[in-house]
Amino acid sequence: MIRKTAMLFLLLAAPAAGAAGEGGKPAYPLLDGACGEYPALAQSKHRIADGVDLYVFQDRDYVWLCYTLPENSFGMADLTVAAPGLDKPLNLH
Repeated sequence: MIRKTAMLFLLLAAPAAGAAGEGGKPAYPLLDGACGEYPALAQSKHRIADGVDLYVFQDRDYVWLCYTLPENSFGMADLTVAAPGLDKPLNLH
């Protein structure tokens, strides 16, 4: 059971996160430090290790990443962004 979560999000270019969708559910992930809505919203889920899942949600302008952590653990990420429009990859850490 996962009790502690950490969230890393990369907002690339547009406004408004957490806008309400149908049935009062968020149309976008909330920026609240928890991954509770990600299982329903994420386009992909990747098992990284026991107790660590990476959820990815994106639209035309944003990419949200959220990863779960086992209880009493500390999360950290080193993210490299490579894209055709960049001269060289960006290392975000």
